Amino acid sequence: MSEKYMVFVYGTLRKEESNNEFLANSRLVAEGAWTAGKLYSTTSYYPVLEKYKYGKVYGELYEVTKDKLEELDVLEGYIGEGKNNLYDRIEQTIFTDKASWLAYLYVMSIKSMEMRLSVIESGDWKRHVP
Repeated sequence: MSEKYMVFVYGTLRKEESNNEFLANSRLVAEGAWTAGKLYSTTSYYPVLEKYKYGKVYGELYEVTKDKLEELDVLEGYIGEGKNNLYDRIEQTIFTDKASWLAYLYVMSIKSMEMRLSVIESGDWKRHVP
């Protein structure tokens, strides 16, 4: 049996978004999930999450295999800890109305801070996308 990992997604990997096909064979654990953070839109039309204890970012929680996690690392430009990543991968508590989980999520890196960013006040990419 292969190892399973929890991953929180908040942007283009969510249901009905442009990169959701990457999660087609993964188990959706929770659709109405959230975590602490601040969400930004980039000029490249995808969001980045900043670690921020006073904000809320909404998304979905998936259970993925090790192979799938490695695919997501490539998609998100995560090379490894301390590297020149587009996104950094961290573990953080994810909440729903019924439970909480520790899950991986991809957050703003030094490299992504260099982009032109605008705050998504709602914390919800799906509400922000036209």
